[in-house]
Amino acid sequence: MRATFAAPAPQQAPSDPIPILVTLRTPDEREPAGVVARGYYRHTPTRVRVYDEEGALLGAANLQPGDDHVVVARKLLKEKCGRSGFHAPLYN
Repeated sequence: MRATFAAPAPQQAPSDPIPILVTLRTPDEREPAGVVARGYYRHTPTRVRVYDEEGALLGAANLQPGDDHVVVARKLLKEKCGRSGFHAPLYN
């Protein structure tokens, strides 16, 4: 008996890069301009991938039917860039 193998399902090509911007902190006395994060995303009907401005992958998420790829991409960018940490500004 011979084994038969099915061809893998073809992958859909991702969209062209789409720039996005999210507000991390609104303007205040310490940061009059506020803080924003910039990046871009690419998507297929089932997946979205978010990149920083230099092209490094920040994260990816599966899309469910009815999901808005823009909303999912912005959420990923905000989650990956909005955390305070070692590089966050220090205030007195």
